[in-house]
Amino acid sequence: MQCGISSACLYPCETKDALAQIAGLQAGPVEIFLNTFRELDEDYLAGLARTVRAAGCRVTSLHPFTCALEPFLFFTEYQNRFEDGVALYRRYFHACQLLGGLLRACEKRPVSYQMLETAVDNIEQSLRSSFEQEVTSVHIGELAMRELKKVDEVAYVRFASVYREFRDIDSFMNELRQLMEQRQEH
Repeated sequence: MQCGISSACLYPCETKDALAQIAGLQAGPVEIFLNTFRELDEDYLAGLARTVRAAGCRVTSLHPFTCALEPFLFFTEYQNRFEDGVALYRRYFHACQLLGGLLRACEKRPVSYQMLETAVDNIEQSLRSSFEQEVTSVHIGELAMRELKKVDEVAYVRFASVYREFRDIDSFMNELRQLMEQRQEH
């Protein structure tokens, strides 16, 4: 079992300030409670991700302030309310992907926070420039793999092994072969 600290422990402190205080304590795993819709904005999330990376924290979970509304949003026959709930939670899932997946892949690798921050910025820029209202997690995962491949091949393979859900060692080895062939071409 791992013990950590939740940003909710410092409520009513703003989430970014609570996270900065927790990071300063070097407390290990961190749980983040988002308290407003504004905290789902790309710039705000990028700031949280920078704080997490700079402190070397590991985010174990992210919780929305709307969790009390889940029965109201999802167990309803009112279709618009249900669809709004799904759209809202897609934003939460996007926040989780940005805050967690890349950090985990780069653990114990010679990847600076600046390099990882640049990768996240590139992913966000690609998403913004696509002008799509909804982006699939598949697309985000592909963008993350593309950026990780530029940063660190081992981090790329780690991320790909989870993201692509290799069924067996052969499919994993095929990915490694492709990576090695691409390296030889350059």
